[in-house]
This record gives sequence, C-alpha cells and structure tokens, in this order.
Amino acid sequence: MKKSIFIISVFLIAFSISVLAQTVSITPAGNSQIISPSPKCVVPQDGQVFSEDTILCSGTYYLPNGLKIHRGENMTFDCNGAKLVGPHNNYTHGVKGIESYVSENIVIKDCTITNYNIALYLLWPKNNTVINNSLYDSYYGIYAALQSSNNYFLYNNLTNNSNGIRFEQTENNTFAFNRVINNTRGLETDDVGGINITKNLFSGNNLGFNIVNTWKGPNNIWLNEVWDVSNVWDELNNNYCVNGRDNNYMGNSTGPHC
Repeated sequence: MKKSIFIISVFLIAFSISVLAQTVSITPAGNSQIISPSPKCVVPQDGQVFSEDTILCSGTYYLPNGLKIHRGENMTFDCNGAKLVGPHNNYTHGVKGIESYVSENIVIKDCTITNYNIALYLLWPKNNTVINNSLYDSYYGIYAALQSSNNYFLYNNLTNNSNGIRFEQTENNTFAFNRVINNTRGLETDDVGGINITKNLFSGNNLGFNIVNTWKGPNNIWLNEVWDVSNVWDELNNNYCVNGRDNNYMGNSTGPHC
C-alpha cells in the first residue's frame, strides 16, 4: 500500500513540473530577459517586421534596430508590457523603437520604449490607435508624419524626451488623456489641421506647447491641464475655447482663454 502511494505521489509531482514548465518559460537572449507566460506570445528579434496580430512576450529586450510594422491592416500589436531598449537617443542617428509604415486600422498598446532617436514613429498611418504606452528618454517620444490621419493617441506617458510628441503634415488626429511630463518640448505641430488636443496633463516641460504652422485648421486645443509656464500659442486656425471651455492653466501658466 505504501509503495502504491509513493508511486502515485511521484507521478503527480512529475506531472505538476511538466505543466509548470509549459506554462512559464524563462529564456536568456543576449542582454534581454524574457519571461514567457504563454506559448502564443512572440519573442521579438532585432529589426523584425510584423504585419499581423502580435503579442510580445513580456520582458526587456535590447533591440538596437528596433521593430517595424509594415503595411499592417486591421491588426493589434500588443507589447504585453514588454520594454524595448535602444542603443542611444542621439538625434543624428535615426533609430526607431517601433516604426509603423503605411498601416491602417491597427492598435499599438502596452509598450515601454526607451533610448531611441524616435520611440514610436508613425509614417502614413490611418485610423490607428496608440494607447497605454510609456515612451521616455528618447529624442522623440512619438513622431507622427506624412499624411498621418484619423489616429487616436490615448493614455500614453511621454516623459524625459527632448520632444514628447510631434505632429507633422497630419490631419484629423486626436491626442487625449496623455501625460506629457519633463520633456524639453512637450507637444509640437507643423503643417497640421483638424487636430483635437484635450484632457492631457502638461507639466515640467521646458516648453509645453509649441503650436505653430497650423494653417490647415481648424484645431481644437482645450480642457488640458497646463502647468508649463513657457508655451507658444499660434492663433491662426486654432480654437482654444470649445463649447465655452478652455484649458486649465495652473500655477503661473497662462494662455488663451474663452
């Protein structure tokens, strides 16, 4: 009887170890630490290109050439909390953490990206959602350019960058519920129209808003909590009062009112 109980106990322990090994795997890869809670997640390779639904394995990855989303459509790129680390944040070297090129109807979420020239670069994107990402210690946190249109940037943290976010040659984008903190420049525009900037926090930036070259208009910039004292407010084609509501200027910050 005792022998039977011993055999059954050994079998149960072996089975438990087997299940645990399939559930959680830890794999070293160079300077990366990878924790894979699911066999469905992807361990990213330096310079890898994606064009379909992707969930990264959580962990920290040193990717000197970043990742690319090329002509993705109707897909979700979920970093699953993964941290992508670049080689430097030097402006003269155009290294991007994630470069999304000619992509439409995609979601980029839950990424932490640091130490790149551009943490997140969107080139010709349409109808994309960038949500719940942390982008810091880079030259640009987000750079959206060249006919970037109808995109939503929501609940992102842009901190300690030379430039938090730059919109260039873009139309009809929404930037809302983001935290833009301790950047040299918080938000910058160039040749934009139809942009809606609302309900964001701007604090600790050397220059919070640099709203210039907005001749495409109209742009709505309202209901933001602004603590930064230095800002550039272009009056051309910009509405700083929408439905009788303007920005909330805190401390010594000032700006256009209703």
